[in-house]
Amino acid sequence: SGAATAASAIGPGIVSDLFPEESRGRAMSIMSLTGALGPVVGPIIGSYLGEKAGWRWAFWLPTIATGTLSLLILVVYRETYSVTLQKRKARQQSPESGSKSPEDTDKTASQVFFKAILRPLRLLIRSPMLILVTFYLSVVYGYTYLVMTTIAPLFQDVYGFSEGASGLAFLGLCLGLILGAFLCSFLLDRYVRTARARSGTSKPEQRLPPVLIACFVMSGGLFLFGWTA
Repeated sequence: SGAATAASAIGPGIVSDLFPEESRGRAMSIMSLTGALGPVVGPIIGSYLGEKAGWRWAFWLPTIATGTLSLLILVVYRETYSVTLQKRKARQQSPESGSKSPEDTDKTASQVFFKAILRPLRLLIRSPMLILVTFYLSVVYGYTYLVMTTIAPLFQDVYGFSEGASGLAFLGLCLGLILGAFLCSFLLDRYVRTARARSGTSKPEQRLPPVLIACFVMSGGLFLFGWTA
């Protein structure tokens, strides 16, 4: 699970490598949507699959899909990080100069490893903006998974849905995620272009104001879910 979850942290970096700044909002929306839709569409499929084929297939199907995708990634995946690409190019031209970066030349493998492990923690502690965004995303993900784990029992125990039909209750959350992705795709890049036209520069923080809309919508959704239950 830890190895799989790493993709959610690596994904934004890949988007940054592949897309110019004014187009990253749409790309990030699509990438984030794929990661968010999985836990929502999964219970819809899994509820009927578990009801008809047994609970074991709720584990077999993700295992087969994940194994297939892992092999596919090994075949088609390519490096996108410019620093790594430059090192490889330098290594091809001159094997001696391209083997290590200048700052790592006199360091052991363990020192390089621990430096890489501690880097995210340093970034988190030294950046107030990163701390706030991390805290916000932690709350959002916590609430999202809390709702997802209570939807099926609620509709089965309170409203009398069957095991398969209870999965259909996730369609509301699915629709909300898709709508949110479309709104972000439309608003984020446009907001950055407008801010750049006004000030002449663009910063990552300029993408944050539309998140205020999501704060109120998310709070309203949680209130409605709890009130009607």
